[in-house]
Amino acid sequence: WSDEPCAAHLTQREGYQATTQGQLKDQLYQEIINYFDKGKMWEEAIILSKELAEQYENEMFDFEQLSASLRKQAQFYENIVKVIRPKPDYFAVGYYGMGFPSFLRDFSLGGRPFVGIFEVESFYAYFEMMA
Repeated sequence: WSDEPCAAHLTQREGYQATTQGQLKDQLYQEIINYFDKGKMWEEAIILSKELAEQYENEMFDFEQLSASLRKQAQFYENIVKVIRPKPDYFAVGYYGMGFPSFLRDFSLGGRPFVGIFEVESFYAYFEMMA
């Protein structure tokens, strides 16, 4: 949450208008929180929202942003209680052989809700054809 100037190459992405590292970090946190909200991962969004709220209250003294952050947090808690979320399926994916990098050899794939094993198999069949 530094007030040091932000390097130009860090703000060249569309939509970022930060002049300090702290402003860029704030924008990145907001973007991540929005992605967690979109993915219905409200528990993770709450963790980051609390960090932001602490900054707004104790470091930046931006009570307007604090208010907005707390309202958003309240909505996340309400969503956790009221919104039905399908449990995502996880698939163990293994690539065997020395032709694959070590980080690909064993990992878990988190599927989107309602994605079945058939879709996952067809997705990876495409990559096998490419290899």
